[in-house]
Amino acid sequence: MKAKVWTTLGVAMGVFVIGVFAKAASTPTATGAGGNSTEIDHSASHPFLPTNDAIGGVAIDDAAATSSNLPFRAFDPAGLGTPTRAFQTDPSDVTTKWAVVEFDFDTEWGPVVVEELAPSEPISTWSNAIKVAVSLNGQPYTHGTAAAVTVRGGKEALLLVSEDGSETTLEWYETRDMKMELFGPSLPSDIAVKIAEDL
Repeated sequence: MKAKVWTTLGVAMGVFVIGVFAKAASTPTATGAGGNSTEIDHSASHPFLPTNDAIGGVAIDDAAATSSNLPFRAFDPAGLGTPTRAFQTDPSDVTTKWAVVEFDFDTEWGPVVVEELAPSEPISTWSNAIKVAVSLNGQPYTHGTAAAVTVRGGKEALLLVSEDGSETTLEWYETRDMKMELFGPSLPSDIAVKIAEDL
């Protein structure tokens, strides 16, 4: 049975690249000449459920205190209150280059996850990456929508919304050295933008 695949700029363990990914997998699915055709789910679906320890990490109490183990300066997002859980990828399992910090929140819109990580591509490519994602809207093989929005003082962001409008992922560069992703399985897109502004 052909795996339903999706495209987004976010992929597991902080490896962020544009591509087509198997929904149930955490690594890119190669598609080349002569390969099977793929159906792109341009929705906000994330390869992990936004529940306890989505990144398979170790529990932390303070993101700032873990910054010495990260290639970026982490911070504790405050806009959603106190997270119910917080994790960092295990330094013994994941190289510092691909480290991720995750915050899980239980909100009135259901579970919401905020992740901080080092980008795999320079910030100079981000604007064009968003344009590519948006250009896939409306294609026969595409489900859901991508939109270019701005958050947090004019930062360019990519907003992905599932076909039924229930799931949202929002991605942006907080600094040149840190990318952020916010997602939830029942998170309205306008609320996702508001949360990003308030973090």
